[in-house]
Amino acid sequence: MHKVRQVKEKLEEFDAALALIPPTMPAVVEGKNDAIALQELGLNNPLILIDRRPLYKVVEGISTGPVMILTDLDHEGKKMYRYLYHHLTRHGIIIDKGFRDFLWKKTTLRQIEDLSSYYRNLKLKIHETRFG
Repeated sequence: MHKVRQVKEKLEEFDAALALIPPTMPAVVEGKNDAIALQELGLNNPLILIDRRPLYKVVEGISTGPVMILTDLDHEGKKMYRYLYHHLTRHGIIIDKGFRDFLWKKTTLRQIEDLSSYYRNLKLKIHETRFG
């Protein structure tokens, strides 16, 4: 029963982190699979896809904030995040780091496209432990 409680707490933390995201705040993501994962979680925020565009073009296309940057949490994603964060804040754009920080500190996720499967697996673990 201890495992069920742990998984349930993780799921509740995840739900709470999602609930803190304002529905109108744009999210910068690397590609289409990342966008799909966010939509599968029920986030219908405006999305800004990097999709192989030069990062300076992404920065030029953002004129107001706050914005959340949801690049992957791997080496390349962190490099993109640092670039975007630095240049956007230099232009006065506020970056909301809440959900990204949650993912880094409270989950094992490193790829944004895995968000919805991670969430589904938490729910499945609770179900399996209760009924399996």
